[in-house]
Amino acid sequence: MKPRLNVSAQQEAQHERSLYAAVLTLRTTDELRAFFRDLCTPAEIEAMADRWAVVECLGRGLPYREIHRVTGVSISTWRLNSASSAARACR
Repeated sequence: MKPRLNVSAQQEAQHERSLYAAVLTLRTTDELRAFFRDLCTPAEIEAMADRWAVVECLGRGLPYREIHRVTGVSISTWRLNSASSAARACR
């Protein structure tokens, strides 16, 4: 991540909360898709989709090696466990 030269930790936290609040206002998959396409590069969207595929596999109880085989995502890229909020979201 890039260093934040002119942003305090409090400002950074507020920006993050504001982002989450904006996401919560979106109601449909199409709205979310448009939002993420406006905000993220194609590579960033692909990386999030890859990580979500990992979360779905974790939610199904697949072992890490099988997840890597199925998704192609390196185990070192993710560190989730079955108790994570992302894993709970896919159940």
